[in-house]
Amino acid sequence: GRLVVDFVANTAGFETDTKRAAKALEKQAKEIDRQIASIAKGVGLAAAAAAAGITALVKSSIDSADALSKLAQKTGISTKALSEFVYVGSLADVSQEELAKSIGLLSRNAAEAAEGVKTYADAFKRVDVTVKNADGTLRGADELLLDLADRFAQLEDGTAKAAIAQELFGKSGLKM
Repeated sequence: GRLVVDFVANTAGFETDTKRAAKALEKQAKEIDRQIASIAKGVGLAAAAAAAGITALVKSSIDSADALSKLAQKTGISTKALSEFVYVGSLADVSQEELAKSIGLLSRNAAEAAEGVKTYADAFKRVDVTVKNADGTLRGADELLLDLADRFAQLEDGTAKAAIAQELFGKSGLKM
C-alpha cells in the first residue's frame, strides 16, 4: 500500500499527500482497465494477452519493490543502497533471499564481534574491518558490506578468503 503510493508519487509527479496519491492511483488503475478493455475489443485476443502480460509485469515490479522495502526495514539499509546490493548480488548469482540472510548473519556477527566474541572479532580483524564507529556504536550493515567488498577484492583467492567469507556471511559467503 504505502510503497505503491510513494512509488506513484515519486515517479509520476503526483502530490505526495497520501489521499491524493491514492485517488490518483485508483484513477490510473481504472484508466488502465478501460484501455485494456478497449484494446481487447479493437485488436482482439492477442492484444488482450499482451496487455495482461504488461499488467502482470507491473504487478511483479510493484511486488519486487514492496519486498525490497520490507527487506530495507529489516536490515536498516536504505532501499536505494539495498537495490544496488541486490543488483550486484544478481550478477554473482546471489538471490535477494540469500542476500537478506547473509546481511542478517553479517549484522549478527558484527554485533558478536563488538561484544568481544573472539571468532567473529578475529574474522573482522583478519580483513581489517572495524565493526564500531568512532563513538562506539555498531556500524551499519551497508557500511560493513562496502568495506568487506573492498577488502575481499584485495585478498588472494583461496581457502583463507573462503573461510573468512563463510564466517562472516554464512553458507552464502562463497557467493558473497
